[in-house]
Amino acid sequence: MKWVFIAGLVILVPLLIGLFRSNQKYLVYAAFAIGALPFVIVPHLYAAPYSWAGWQGTVKGIEVSLLDAVAVAVLFSTPKARIPLPLKLAFLLLMVGVAVSTAVAYQKLPALFYVWQLMRAGVLFVAVFRLCSAVPQAPLAMVAGAGLGLIYESILATRQYLSGDPRPGGNLGHSNFLGLSASMVTFPALSWALGGRRFLFPSLVVLGGLISGIVGGSRATLGLFGIGVVLTIALSLMHRRTSRKAAIAGTAFVLLVLSLPAMLWALDRRSAQDRQSSNEERTLMKRAAVMMITDHPLGVGANNYVLVANLGGYSERAGVPWNYANRSAPVHSAYYLVAAELGFLGLGGFVALLSTLLLYSIRAVGRTWPDQASELIPGFGASMIIVSIHVGYEWVFMHFDLHYVFAIASGIVVSLSARARAAVSKRVPVGVQLGGSMVRQGV
Repeated sequence: MKWVFIAGLVILVPLLIGLFRSNQKYLVYAAFAIGALPFVIVPHLYAAPYSWAGWQGTVKGIEVSLLDAVAVAVLFSTPKARIPLPLKLAFLLLMVGVAVSTAVAYQKLPALFYVWQLMRAGVLFVAVFRLCSAVPQAPLAMVAGAGLGLIYESILATRQYLSGDPRPGGNLGHSNFLGLSASMVTFPALSWALGGRRFLFPSLVVLGGLISGIVGGSRATLGLFGIGVVLTIALSLMHRRTSRKAAIAGTAFVLLVLSLPAMLWALDRRSAQDRQSSNEERTLMKRAAVMMITDHPLGVGANNYVLVANLGGYSERAGVPWNYANRSAPVHSAYYLVAAELGFLGLGGFVALLSTLLLYSIRAVGRTWPDQASELIPGFGASMIIVSIHVGYEWVFMHFDLHYVFAIASGIVVSLSARARAAVSKRVPVGVQLGGSMVRQGV
């Protein structure tokens, strides 16, 4: 059956290219689909032409999905757009780390699995960036699609919780996956509700993000949700202040305070002993990762952490408990995991990538143009801050569905940043002489 699915993807790509080139409105539909697909791919919409199903790493083969086909079709249906040089350099440094660590990897084939996954995310980023640059409605359509996906996931996770799953994650499998992906959708939706002409739908998306965090019971997700809401409100008011926005922001803050009992209830579902045990296990895993990084500054190879932690004796020496859950999972921090697998070069590229995207999103705050998409900027700025913090507590960022969501958010951020610069340059003259000095206007 998987070969039928893969053949269908191959046939679908040229059909989509013809459709997208025939009428630009279909590109808007494609933008909506791109936003929604990461939340529905996992059950049935991806396959692995070459699979290591039993591999303990995060990537278990050469995988392809429906979203890959849509991204490739968009790539061949949209004009080229210039990706900023700092972002290219950050990604290049990451790829150098990947290449060097793969060359010295304990198992090279699983490392190549991750290279393939990273390239899929890169193709999706370029497709999103081109699409958002060519079609003004695309950013809002993507946020709407992702928002609908998050609402669906919140309903599914609630059903799973009521059926007895203590840490439901919807289609994504675990509350940590759902919580991190929600961070990249909830805050742009809140920003849209604050400053856009639509209110009901983006508000439902925010509610879906809150429900996902509550039923999931993830401490990091719930704590960072509150911080993200406050950040989004603050950045949105800095971006453009109106009386309507101020009123909605005040209401949102009050509702956040009112939701605190439910959030505290979610946190209290886990006993103090369970929380303490989880913290100790995370500390021991980080100790094992530090040992590995010290011995292998060039990295042990992407997708190799669990193998090396066990066979290399690092988990044993660090005192990580001998049970399946602990010995089959990577260290619970994307920063430690990247450093261990991709070495210091890869870690430098990863941090540079996050920092560059954060800088682009924050610099665009305050630069407005007559388009609702302008109001997404504060939300994405908050998302980039929260994600940069959140990945320090989770390894799940290395999974392909999280790569997808991050690539989509990154493509939107870079395109909106370019629009913001263009809007400012159009209304700012080179300079105006005033009393013998040169001053700039309109910034």
